[in-house]
Amino acid sequence: MAEDKEYRSEYEQELVNQDPDYREEMAADVVPITSGTALPEYERPRDVSEVHERRNVQEASRDEGQTGRVIGMFSVILSVLSLFILPVLFGAAGIIGGFVAVRRGAATSGYWAIGIGIASIVISLLFAPFF
Repeated sequence: MAEDKEYRSEYEQELVNQDPDYREEMAADVVPITSGTALPEYERPRDVSEVHERRNVQEASRDEGQTGRVIGMFSVILSVLSLFILPVLFGAAGIIGGFVAVRRGAATSGYWAIGIGIASIVISLLFAPFF
């Protein structure tokens, strides 16, 4: 019985703030959801125009990447060709095409074209006095 009284007295204590002028801030606990931005992405209402816009952006980036790869491979071919024929002309074209390819997203082939084009021009300028 004595333990029951102690137990009750611990949990039946008076509330700390019974002052009517005391106000707690509950802004973080009670947030009205007025728009879909407060919801996680998988629970948001789907907007058809947003889905179409996202799909168009993905298709445009995919097309741009494909164009960059084509330009990059063409630039590598020009740079390798410059090792054998007209090094300054084809090397410069390969370098310019390499920069365009890097800007379009094909970094690897673009940098290879730039490197091979520069090497071709430098080699041709070094060996030109001997021929």
